[in-house]
Amino acid sequence: MFQNLKDDDVQSMWPLHHSNESFKNVFVKSGDYICFEITESTSKIPEKIYQLSRLYVVLKDYFIGKSSRIAAMGIIVDSDREEFPIAAEKARNFLKGVANTPDLAKNMINSSIPTFLLHIPMPNIYSSIERLKEDEMKIEMKKQMAELASGQDEMKIEMKKQMAELASGQDEMKIEMKKQMAELASGQDEMKIEMKKQMAELANGQDEMKIEQEQMKIEMKKQMAELANGQDQQMQELKLCIQGEVVNGQGQFKKQVWEFLHGKSFSDSSNTGGPQDTVVGTEAAPALISIAHGTNDSQ
Repeated sequence: MFQNLKDDDVQSMWPLHHSNESFKNVFVKSGDYICFEITESTSKIPEKIYQLSRLYVVLKDYFIGKSSRIAAMGIIVDSDREEFPIAAEKARNFLKGVANTPDLAKNMINSSIPTFLLHIPMPNIYSSIERLKEDEMKIEMKKQMAELASGQDEMKIEMKKQMAELASGQDEMKIEMKKQMAELASGQDEMKIEMKKQMAELANGQDEMKIEQEQMKIEMKKQMAELANGQDQQMQELKLCIQGEVVNGQGQFKKQVWEFLHGKSFSDSSNTGGPQDTVVGTEAAPALISIAHGTNDSQ
């Protein structure tokens, strides 16, 4: 905004305080402020001086802070160029008179702050302000982009950290899974060994059962042989007993028949020669013979 102003251009720049240095010696440090008012008419210069004084005396603490430093002040005027020097001289004389009146001076712009009256065409002012706004926006955007990039970097760092933690957790899970798989495999091996042991014991038990079965078969065969031998002996003895009883029975039967026919005891036949010597009648002889030999059941 002030780049085209020159100290020797009396028509364009007027220090409002007689003690002011040259405009080119004004030094604005970082954090300092420059305050200015803009008007299109030289008749508004006293009003703009009042507004700058009010800003400095009353509103400074609220707007920019009590400890803030105002490096320079100015009133920018876009008026007839021939009128500008006359208006600037009146403004300088006005402030000089105020400085000599303590009651007024305490409420006006301090003479220690460089204050200038500047003649700048209005289009240049607005275009310069727009450029300032654009520059400020660019600076703000760069700042935001830097903060965004910083935030992205922090996010990237955080993401990398989380990814590292996730990878670490996955590695721990893999280690734990391998450990469990090893334990499972070990348990399966133990189960296989136990099963083989049980199968061996079962096979051994089956072999013992086979041996016992074979022994039982042999024992049963032996008992069957003994039983068959005993049965043969019993049958032989039974045959002999039956034969003896039959023979004895036939003799007894003959004796009973003889006693029946003769009407006397067989012991009394000793004198007659017994049954073998007795002569039986012709009618009784066939029946006696049949009964004695058991050949005619009906009779």
